[in-house]
Amino acid sequence: LKQAQRLDPTNPHITFTIGTIYLQRVEETYQLLDQEEEQVNVAVQQRFTASIAEARRWFEKTLELQPQDANAPLVLAQLALREGKTKEAIASAEQAIKQGNTSQNLQVQLALLYEQEEQYELAMRLYEAVLQNHPRDASPLARYHLAELYAASGRLEEALGLLQTLADEFPEEPQVQERVSAIQKELLGHSDTAPGGATNTTTATVPTSTLR
Repeated sequence: LKQAQRLDPTNPHITFTIGTIYLQRVEETYQLLDQEEEQVNVAVQQRFTASIAEARRWFEKTLELQPQDANAPLVLAQLALREGKTKEAIASAEQAIKQGNTSQNLQVQLALLYEQEEQYELAMRLYEAVLQNHPRDASPLARYHLAELYAASGRLEEALGLLQTLADEFPEEPQVQERVSAIQKELLGHSDTAPGGATNTTTATVPTSTLR
């Protein structure tokens, strides 16, 4: 592949493919980092670090050749996360969006990173933008997370609307059904509570088995 890249140095598909090979090495070595043998661990760490550097180089080269590539920014953010650099991952995704990358997946991943950093208002606005820009094919994961953020901020009816739609689309996902029931009960509790009474809004762990 590197020979092919030398023969065709402006082909972003080749650079992306080379980057993907190094990304696979990153993932393979990442799973081995916790080995107890110190000598093995040092060797694995060195291979992991070298693979990260090579993968980043080739995906950055891909973006130089094709700035609107939808996948390379996602991978660069993933590499930063593998190094434990959440803020760097956020910066990478933000920069791609500023440069005009309109990938829904990139926006959803950035919103998830905002949540991870407890920047809930930014996450909410970005999920809302995803739904506005993709009214017919908005990511189920984005809709679920937005529903939970609405619920956490007391916007129960809006949360319920999103969750009910998801429950209809994913009847096999019990946690979505449970969240619909829980929020319906909370809304009933609100109607039975005197003005000024306190209510508790609970949030749930996000299901990842089906929602993507």
